[in-house]
Amino acid sequence: MKRSYQFSIVGRTSKAGAYSFFFLLFVLFSCKKSKDGSVDEKPRPIVRLDYIEVEEHATGGHLYLYGSFGDSSSTSKIKINDSWLSTDPTTLNGHIISWKTNLIKCAIQTATSAIGHGKISVYNGGGKSSERILNVWEGDIIFTRPDAGSIKREIRFHVYLRADANTHPAISYLFTPQSSFASTSKAHYSVGGQGSSTYNDGSCLVSMTASLSTASGTIPIRIPFKNSTGIPEYFQCKMRFKNGKFEIKDLDVWKKDVSTRTILVQSCPGSSTSNFSYSLPTLHSGLKDFELEFEPNTKIIKAGQKTAQGSTEMGLIWNNGQVPQYGCSIKWDRMIPRYPS
Repeated sequence: MKRSYQFSIVGRTSKAGAYSFFFLLFVLFSCKKSKDGSVDEKPRPIVRLDYIEVEEHATGGHLYLYGSFGDSSSTSKIKINDSWLSTDPTTLNGHIISWKTNLIKCAIQTATSAIGHGKISVYNGGGKSSERILNVWEGDIIFTRPDAGSIKREIRFHVYLRADANTHPAISYLFTPQSSFASTSKAHYSVGGQGSSTYNDGSCLVSMTASLSTASGTIPIRIPFKNSTGIPEYFQCKMRFKNGKFEIKDLDVWKKDVSTRTILVQSCPGSSTSNFSYSLPTLHSGLKDFELEFEPNTKIIKAGQKTAQGSTEMGLIWNNGQVPQYGCSIKWDRMIPRYPS
């Protein structure tokens, strides 16, 4: 319904009356009007998106949106780049799982999907939030474990990480769920080489040669993190993005029967050869926990490494039990975010 407004000034207008008149004009022209000129008495709600967190799972991820969104309504939607999420769980793009006035939970696609990252905004009741970026990083984390001679074990973790790395206001109910590398991450392993040792058994010099047959393969990540007892293979970790960095804990990989370890022993009475099945060992305990930090004033993960010492895994023996120590390491490349700013 249109409203008309009429004003008349009778007689001499006082100074106070003039102020009142111009104030009314200001109020009227400040009102939002519809296309037909009538005053719209219902302003659009303010929708605010303050921060985003991701909880990775086996087929994608759960997205947690923090802010002020109003009550759920028929107009409640989430936009990721140019795609929409609704409450329909059959939507291929993902869907809204729950909507609270200050927290929204959604199911989204994998980190390599076109809508598994990017610009995210919230719509409700005609209002729209500003956009925030769900960023993604891709890179390699390499574990190297040398042994006697040319024997070597290497695991190259090709990983994807997702997070909202932009600054955000303090949020008292932020719960930062335990997550993981994204479901598209994989561990590529390679083993092989030969090494030897000698020792005196009291009667003669004994020579030992260990050969590890060359083998390689790929292990997909397992999400969520579980007890690994009885599992024939696994690659898993715990991860949180907190205080502007990725905290990695309990990174590990294991696979049963990947290669054959052959031990040749030559001593005074003669020689013997033994073959053993070789399972890919777990990581050195000192290299399972580390942090991925950004270069100053950027969202680029800076390269880094962590080192530890370990003895032979081949069963070789040296004089007086003096087993050499071999330096093993885990290092990671510099990782450029998909959205630098």
